Amino acid sequence: MTQAETLALLAAAADALLPPGDLAADDALPGAAEVDIAPRIAALVSHLPRLHQRLLHAGFWLLEHLPWLGLQPRFSRLDHARRARWLQRIAALSPLTARALLPLKMLSMGAYLEAPRIAALLDIGNGQKVPLAAPLPPVQPLPVQRPEDLPAFVDAEFDVVIVGSGAGAAPLARTLARAGWSVALIEEGDAHTRLDYAAPPLDRMPLLYRDAGATVTLGRPSVLLPIGRAVGGTTVVNSGTCLRTPERVVAGWQANFASGLAPEALAAHYAEVEQTLGVAPASWSVLGGNAEIVRKGVEALGLSGRPLPRNAPDCHGAGQCAVGCPVDAKRGVHLNYLPQAVAAGATIFARARADVVVRDGGRAVAVTGRFCNPDGTFGGKLSLRARRGVVVAAGAIGTPGLLRASGIRPAALGRHLRIHPATGVTGRFPQEIRAWRGVLQSYLVETLADEGVLFEATFPPPSLGYAEAGMTLTGRERKQLLGHFGQLATLGLLVSDTTEGRVVDLGGTRSPLLLYDLNEVDRLRTLRGMKLACEILLAAGALEVVPMIEGVGPLRSRAEVDACFARAWPAARLQLSAYHPMGTARIGAPGQGVVDGWGAVHGVDRLVVCDACVFPTSLTVNPQVTIMAFAHRAAARILEAW
Repeated sequence: MTQAETLALLAAAADALLPPGDLAADDALPGAAEVDIAPRIAALVSHLPRLHQRLLHAGFWLLEHLPWLGLQPRFSRLDHARRARWLQRIAALSPLTARALLPLKMLSMGAYLEAPRIAALLDIGNGQKVPLAAPLPPVQPLPVQRPEDLPAFVDAEFDVVIVGSGAGAAPLARTLARAGWSVALIEEGDAHTRLDYAAPPLDRMPLLYRDAGATVTLGRPSVLLPIGRAVGGTTVVNSGTCLRTPERVVAGWQANFASGLAPEALAAHYAEVEQTLGVAPASWSVLGGNAEIVRKGVEALGLSGRPLPRNAPDCHGAGQCAVGCPVDAKRGVHLNYLPQAVAAGATIFARARADVVVRDGGRAVAVTGRFCNPDGTFGGKLSLRARRGVVVAAGAIGTPGLLRASGIRPAALGRHLRIHPATGVTGRFPQEIRAWRGVLQSYLVETLADEGVLFEATFPPPSLGYAEAGMTLTGRERKQLLGHFGQLATLGLLVSDTTEGRVVDLGGTRSPLLLYDLNEVDRLRTLRGMKLACEILLAAGALEVVPMIEGVGPLRSRAEVDACFARAWPAARLQLSAYHPMGTARIGAPGQGVVDGWGAVHGVDRLVVCDACVFPTSLTVNPQVTIMAFAHRAAARILEAW
């Protein structure tokens, strides 16, 4: 399709998904055609990886020509009513075809909510206008080594070379550097400051996320799995939630996978992490309306909840955690551990990709790699020798491929992928809530924690997160709900999954395939959690609730909720996302796992893995501080053993 044909198709599809306003149908907002979002959708597609672009354009071509099978004009030439019917027919064919429409729906919703006219009508803004009690201190860029500042080939020697710069790498780097060791960190992403976070949220995704945030697992259902890529790793873009892994989970690891993992042994490491990050419960002064609604519903049902502990003691409630905090209130490791490591002598190589861990006589002795250009190509090379050893902290998706490329291929590597599948429910209320104003992830409900379900009141930046809530609705229902945007609240939930997926390495620089089919235990857990989330929002006074199940429209009473969840919804109908990949280089004995209880790779001397890869089961909670506690623990061991 030509560019003009693609724009015509995008405009026609957006018109069907977001139809013109209809006062008789309680819908006063302009339609997508009236705000011309097709060029914006095309621009967003152009920022995606090439494979994603090719798949989307193939889908656009099919959508454009599908009506020919019914002897009708091309999709872009149909009138509005027939376009809407075609999309409904495609979605109704099967869960697979319904999922195929999801990227187009999300792009359309995101572009629509960021359109200046719509953002003004809904009073959304981009989230960076935050009232401050005092001027922010001057920005202090983190000193890093970038390709443009270096020769075409970097050959250097350090005591320790660390691959990654996030929650696992940063505490290690600080501890070792403060002990007087020379430390190098290799990070594929770039270093950013709050000055880089002025653009609309969707424009920040290519800046801060791998694959522009479009990483996805393949299976029933497919699951969106955004992964941070920046100096500081996912701590730059996570919710800031800081929960310790329950002691029963860690005790299970010690009993079934490795000794030395007693819960009490982690306590001091957790305390050090929490002190560095300034972890404390979020203040009600900034939690916002979304948290207030969830608390009201929880208390009405006789349940209990509490503000989430977060690493954001100076939070102003910008609600932008997922795309970089605009006031540096959320203390990712790029604002503490990494500057402290650099001050102690560590060196950070930004926009550098590690390709191979070099071994000599069974011992890890170096890391080789390439520098990354802004356009996604590769430039110069680097070879960093490690006198004492190498640490890999490239994340649960990146670490398996690096180890395989280095000739390290135990049976468990890349297997046992857990992701904490997440979903949620949106409620419409009679009063104004403005849920986007306040803490993004604010209030915790642990009622079903022992059953593997954790509730976290979450309202992401509108163009990123709310789009999901409208995915299961018709165009008219979607517009009606949007018209009440200020009256919406959401309750998210994550499942401590028993499902195990795989990371399949494709070699070279290609992104791996992520395979994950939700099992029956986790399907039932998800539905149980969604039902209770509906009940909580209704108890808080919601006029209607929308669970993220394909084909389910607004539910307006407890009886309708009961009837809805009496059905055996298949996994393929569930709208899921996930943010916590783990387990792909898990702790365990040789043959059972990849590393021992300290993260040392079986069969390789002086090579440690220190990221969420090592967790042998799901944590039940957000993994940030547990990864960091493990890093402190590993650093102490490395200082003793290396």
